[in-house]
Amino acid sequence: MTPRTQPTTSPVTALDLGISAVAFVAVRYGAAPYFDPNLVGPVAVITALVAAIWRLRVRGTRWADLGLRRPRRLWTVPLWVLALFATTIALSAVMDKAAPFLHAPPPNMARFAGVEGNPIELAKILVISWTTAAFGEELLFRGFLRAGLERLLGGMWAAPLIAVIAQAVLFGLAHGYQGPRGMVMAGGVGLIYGIGYLLNGRNLWPLVIAHGVTDSLAMVVLFLGLKDLY
Repeated sequence: MTPRTQPTTSPVTALDLGISAVAFVAVRYGAAPYFDPNLVGPVAVITALVAAIWRLRVRGTRWADLGLRRPRRLWTVPLWVLALFATTIALSAVMDKAAPFLHAPPPNMARFAGVEGNPIELAKILVISWTTAAFGEELLFRGFLRAGLERLLGGMWAAPLIAVIAQAVLFGLAHGYQGPRGMVMAGGVGLIYGIGYLLNGRNLWPLVIAHGVTDSLAMVVLFLGLKDLY
């Protein structure tokens, strides 16, 4: 299966990327002391998305142009979700095997410590998992950011793949609170999802669903106290 080429030049410019990035960094790091640690990331994503929505509106562009549209073949969506989920689990298993040799501690999940045995906290985190994490992060990283990076690279043949790799690196860095292993895992997931985006006809919906399912299952594991599964 080969990626479909984008028919038109990406509508996201360097200026658009810069404005959205400044919004994200300003909240994620500058405003961190004023927010609950569990809400800093979601608020940063929302702020960056608001900036992205504004810039797309200025350009007369829709999110559908970046992949938030009805899949052409609905029956392929569950297949892509399953493929993305399975590949993510495989990546996690490989990292578990490699961790002792690399002396890499498990991801820092202290931010979610309150979820264990607490159905109220679980419900809250599941809402975040499906909104700012699954929906918001896919729009922001695999949609808006990737599109802007692809445009910056011009018409070179490798631009789509380089843009996918670059957004994956930035996605990993955005998960710095989870420690080195958590950042590598997040970056790997960003790469898997980015490649999946190129191969599935540049549609974001399978990524959003797979992201939400993966994060939800991870939170249920924490809720049940099954930390050894990490």
